[in-house]
Amino acid sequence: MKLILGYASEMAHKPLTIPMERLGNKLQQNSTGSSSLAVIKESLNQPVSELYKGWHFSIPNAMQQAIQYVANELFRKAWLKRVNRSFLTTFEAFCIGAISRAIATTVIYPAIRLKVVMQTTVMPEG
Repeated sequence: MKLILGYASEMAHKPLTIPMERLGNKLQQNSTGSSSLAVIKESLNQPVSELYKGWHFSIPNAMQQAIQYVANELFRKAWLKRVNRSFLTTFEAFCIGAISRAIATTVIYPAIRLKVVMQTTVMPEG
């Protein structure tokens, strides 16, 4: 149930944050020498659909938190069983969290990369 709620909460903010991510990616990829304000104005003058370009890659990206949570729980339980304790030290918790995050990011990275490429690629006219 926690995984479903985590995924749902991750997806709930996407309609608001996807346009901001798109704009941030455009600002980072700006190679025309235009000012940031000019890029923002240009983006706001485009159709709304342009702000949501690449949105479908956000669906698998929202799974990153779920993957991280599952990996963290599995590693935590295995480590506690191995050291025969009921708690983690701060360092152990940090290491398990870092490993879990690395695994989740590695699994989801292709979708993250596709989303950024899709959002920053300029399609030819006509």
